[in-house]
Amino acid sequence: MVALWPRRDPGFAEVRDAAGVGSQAGGAAGNGGAGGAGGWLAGTGGAGGIGGLGGAASGDRFAGGAGGSGGAGGHGGLLFGSGGAGGSGGSGGAATSSFTDVAPPAAVSGAGGDGGRGGDAGIFYGDGGAGGNSGHGGQGSTPPATAVRGASGGSSGTAGAGGNAGMFGNGGHGGLGGAGGAGAGSDDVLRGGNGGNGGLGGAGGVGGWLHGDGGAGGAGGGAGAGGQATLGAGGIGGNGGSGGAGGAGQTGGFFSGSGGAGGKGGAGGAVSAAFTMGIGGPAGSGGNGGSAQLLGNGGAGGDGGTNAFSPQTQRSDGGRGGNGGLLYGNGGAGGDGGNGGVNNGGAGGNAQLIGNGGDGGMGIGGGTGGPGGAAGKLFGQPGTPG
Repeated sequence: MVALWPRRDPGFAEVRDAAGVGSQAGGAAGNGGAGGAGGWLAGTGGAGGIGGLGGAASGDRFAGGAGGSGGAGGHGGLLFGSGGAGGSGGSGGAATSSFTDVAPPAAVSGAGGDGGRGGDAGIFYGDGGAGGNSGHGGQGSTPPATAVRGASGGSSGTAGAGGNAGMFGNGGHGGLGGAGGAGAGSDDVLRGGNGGNGGLGGAGGVGGWLHGDGGAGGAGGGAGAGGQATLGAGGIGGNGGSGGAGGAGQTGGFFSGSGGAGGKGGAGGAVSAAFTMGIGGPAGSGGNGGSAQLLGNGGAGGDGGTNAFSPQTQRSDGGRGGNGGLLYGNGGAGGDGGNGGVNNGGAGGNAQLIGNGGDGGMGIGGGTGGPGGAAGKLFGQPGTPG
């Protein structure tokens, strides 16, 4: 006997409308494989695999598939060797919306996959591997002319952290947060889709135990813009997504080494065109700078991202600067507040025994400038307030 309907694909949610036309949500993508370890004595770890792309939705009103996560980077050789880089996450699949009214939630495009963690270095010497970038959120597909609501963009994942160094070596930098997908819209729809959120930047890796700088945090991803809507019928544009926060810088080596810088916050998502009524998304705050441990300077705090027509209650402040080393080192400068809205500058890091305090970050739009860091107890100058 012949089946009336084709067998559905594994991992797909199938729904049929009254006319018997099948539509499916996009399938989730596979994850990237982990990189192999370096040789017993020495060797660089292999890079992690890239996550697959999420499947696009087949038909209207269905969600796009999520992108796969990136694989972790391989460990460096047992004694010597750098860690492998983490793989990037895959992008999410697209979705469309075609509702008869604006009440139901819009179909959402697939989320971007997380980035893989960078591999750690060998025991004696080697740098940590870089963290993988997170995948971009899926874009909302252009809705059909009969649609009243556009699909929302997918959010990005979290970027991978950098790997840790060996006894000597630098920590790996954190991966970059991916961009959020844009919401769909057109001149015909009454409600544009919302933009997806930007991905979070990955944290840096720890510097070498005896000597090495901490890895810098990755920047947060920018958010997707909201989709446009019709002007004549009081349409409402989609809201912009939130920008991803910058990753934190990591501490320097125990004996000597500077802390890593914090990542910059991602920009908030814009509203699409001036005739829509959507709200721009808030930007991500900057990541904090990493501190030195015994000898070394603190890392600078990351700047806040740029807001997109956001209410003043939404903040994108600068990150705090890291502290200098216990015996010697300057504090890191605080990051500046982001543009748009009222955003505070980050505080400067403190010196400990000998060294200057870090300068405070600049406040933006009436925001408070960050306080300067304290001078070293034995010798040094305090940081200048922002």
